[in-house]
Amino acid sequence: MKALFVQKIKNHSKDILMKITSATFLIVILSIFLHSSSIYAKQVCNTIKQWECSYSSDSYGSCEWVDRDSCYIEGKTTLPPNQPAPPQKCGEVSVSYQVHAKNAGWLGYTCNGSQAGTTGQSRRVEAIQLKTTGLPNGCLLKYQVHAKEKGWLSAREGEQAGTTGQSRRIEAIKAHLGGCKKYGVKYRVHAKDKGWMNWVQDGEQAGTTGQSRRIEAIEIKLFEK
Repeated sequence: MKALFVQKIKNHSKDILMKITSATFLIVILSIFLHSSSIYAKQVCNTIKQWECSYSSDSYGSCEWVDRDSCYIEGKTTLPPNQPAPPQKCGEVSVSYQVHAKNAGWLGYTCNGSQAGTTGQSRRVEAIQLKTTGLPNGCLLKYQVHAKEKGWLSAREGEQAGTTGQSRRIEAIKAHLGGCKKYGVKYRVHAKDKGWMNWVQDGEQAGTTGQSRRIEAIEIKLFEK
């Protein structure tokens, strides 16, 4: 009887040991997989030109193109912008904007007719965000984009228009400054194989539709009527 009891204890211990060994093996395999995934995640870096301005307390300062490194993890997508409008002075009444570009993510804000995006790099714009400052009460800037295979998306106000992480180009844009008697908005785009297109304003289309032609850069400014 005692020998049978001892044998049962041994068998039970063996089962417990085998379960512990199996669990330990699975943990080791999982750790190796996660580690190798992080090792082989490919970081891609590109040098892009970005319009940057420096300001002093009593002037608007100067602006110039500078080379900046933009890196991302291949297969990962960037998040929509959540940063506020740029703190630098762009004028008492101004429009600021930034674009999300292919393999570069969200580029820095620029304002008042300066270029957002790139030229000569075949780099599509995928999304855009606009903000205004100093406009009279009741003035609202709304904008919408025409995206690859999506057509015209819903109009936005201060939010992202377009997509990220879908490799979907913007082909055209419309912007309208509503409820504003004193000011209007002008804009133009740099399109594939077209270069800089003509300035349009207040709800008119900049860019093309039905031609599979990406927008690569944009300039936007307010004007007094």
